[in-house]
Amino acid sequence: MEWIGKILDFIAKFSWAVMIVAAFVLFVPDDAAKQIAIFDIRESYKGVWWIVLVLSGAIWSSSAFKYFDSKFSLWLNARHKEKEKKERAEKRKMEIQNRLDSLDELEQLWIKYCLYNNTQTLSAHSIDGTAHSLTYKGILEQGSGSILDLPFYISDDVWKFLKENDSRYLPDDDRNNPNSKRKVQEYHNG
Repeated sequence: MEWIGKILDFIAKFSWAVMIVAAFVLFVPDDAAKQIAIFDIRESYKGVWWIVLVLSGAIWSSSAFKYFDSKFSLWLNARHKEKEKKERAEKRKMEIQNRLDSLDELEQLWIKYCLYNNTQTLSAHSIDGTAHSLTYKGILEQGSGSILDLPFYISDDVWKFLKENDSRYLPDDDRNNPNSKRKVQEYHNG
């Protein structure tokens, strides 16, 4: 039964050529048809040529519809996946924003220090409560190192969000205020 499918695919693939030949035979002017010796064939089998034209046109249009339908379905699926991806990204942004907005003062100082110094990674002791709290909240990720000096880095999506909204998490007042700068530096050094 597989061979029937192959034959039908072959017919559908070349039905446009059969349609063009049938249209040529039917619609070529009489003088040209006589010169290329198809006038008698056309006149003797005109009904058959019309049937061939209509059938091949129907087969071609159905195969063309099937082709465009499959391409359209692929396009719709791609759009749907892209929409889901955007929705997930937007949901993640809202999640990041909510978590950043709920930070306590020490956690905010960690974030401000990183923004102020434009660094995504800070080292801390393995027992640093702020680092572990931020890691638990999905803002930091812990790297490998010694217990006294573990790198904690802000995950890429959070860092991108912070850089896009840096004036919100490190306002100009804090950025330009010497007391705030000192407090941030003391936090990290202390």
